[in-house]
Amino acid sequence: MPERLLMLFDTTLRNKIQISLTSFLAYFLMSAVISQMGVVTGPMAKEFSIGIGEAAALFSYLTTGLLIGSIIALFSFVPLGLRTNIIAACMLMLAALIGIWKVPTLTLLPAFFTAAGVSCGLLMSAATVVITWCYAEKHRAQMLLVTDSFYSSAGVVTGLFAGYVIGKGAYWGTSYLLAIGATALIFILALASKYPADVSAKAEIDVAITIEKTAGKSRTPRRPNGPTDPGSEEYSPLY
Repeated sequence: MPERLLMLFDTTLRNKIQISLTSFLAYFLMSAVISQMGVVTGPMAKEFSIGIGEAAALFSYLTTGLLIGSIIALFSFVPLGLRTNIIAACMLMLAALIGIWKVPTLTLLPAFFTAAGVSCGLLMSAATVVITWCYAEKHRAQMLLVTDSFYSSAGVVTGLFAGYVIGKGAYWGTSYLLAIGATALIFILALASKYPADVSAKAEIDVAITIEKTAGKSRTPRRPNGPTDPGSEEYSPLY
């Protein structure tokens, strides 16, 4: 295989790993934001001198924002592209979470939660598109299970972290530091990656598919209708 094509294949594989990781982290982030509700509601109510029920109701702004973000995704992905939407969502999320952490005011809290929800809606919608586009059908289910694993692990990790920092007497907004870190990582990876909406990225991956098929043919004798035959229903390229 020519060296230039090998380099292209390596670059494409690295890009695929990066955008897959951003998709998994999007689910981690969503769980990191919403799973702390039970831990922070009490301290939040005490901080703002409101009832537990009123404090818990503030999280409805988060779910409302999630719905708004999902609707925005329907209309913004095609004209703006996935990468632009993801970067914008990360910037919005960082602003919202830093606001929750550093601006302890009940007046702005609904706006912060709504903004965080909108960001999560955009990021999770983008994650679904990326996984659907990047993976063949027989591998797609496995990748969706990985997203569930990230979501579940975030609930455990952030819940423990929130309990620890609040138990130490820290302001309840400090519990969102892990979510801030996850958002920053998504932001950095998105800046360094190409997404399916990027025509050049699609062209590169199409070339990589051709390289993989060619390499597979050279290694394995062709069997009619076998799994290594591109015409077979069992054959699906990974990239």
